[in-house]
Amino acid sequence: RAGSGARAAEPPPGIAAARAALQHHFAGARSDFRDLPVDIAGVDPFHAKVYAALREVGWGETVTYGELAARAGAPGEAQEVGIAMARNRLPVVVPCHRVLGTAQKRGEVNAGGFSAYGGVATKAKLLALEGVDIGPRQKSLF
Repeated sequence: RAGSGARAAEPPPGIAAARAALQHHFAGARSDFRDLPVDIAGVDPFHAKVYAALREVGWGETVTYGELAARAGAPGEAQEVGIAMARNRLPVVVPCHRVLGTAQKRGEVNAGGFSAYGGVATKAKLLALEGVDIGPRQKSLF
């Protein structure tokens, strides 16, 4: 603001790297956020395991909630994985859009959910950037 004495500054290197990676991703270029550090302080320990397992799911890949539960060492805990996805503070970096309900993975229209702004339409758009089609697009975040 004028007169406040504030001046523009470059973001810290970690923030600059995250911004560049996200810009690259949203431009439709293959991207990987595995090396970006994330702060999981205060996160439920099981959810932290789920997020770590999810970060190993690569560009253009999807898993079901049940598959992700098994990868996190807790087969049968698909519902708890869903709770972890709903509480994910870093969507895209911790790519919760890559987690599908079993019916969604089979291609059933209007199956599954997504708690981020724009719901399933936003999930579909994020996956479409990665070459994954989960059905008709509706109004989404972008």
